[in-house]
Amino acid sequence: MNIARSGTASTLELVGESKLTEVLGELSPSRLEASGVCIKDGSAIVVFDNLAQLARVELPLRPGTRSATLVGLPGPGIGFE
Repeated sequence: MNIARSGTASTLELVGESKLTEVLGELSPSRLEASGVCIKDGSAIVVFDNLAQLARVELPLRPGTRSATLVGLPGPGIGFE
């Protein structure tokens, strides 16, 4: 992912993509409803509508490597959507 800065706004350029189920491998539930992504410290943090977990994906994505983990959130998970 390349980020070009222009004044106060940033523009993202898509240079590649992967399915989260492939990146997470055996950790992946059968159905994922990703609702948001935040880039922080070289990782993409993915928020889901249907899980009380976050996915942390190390960037850049490298084919054939498993560079993602699921992180549980504190609390009972009620109302996480």
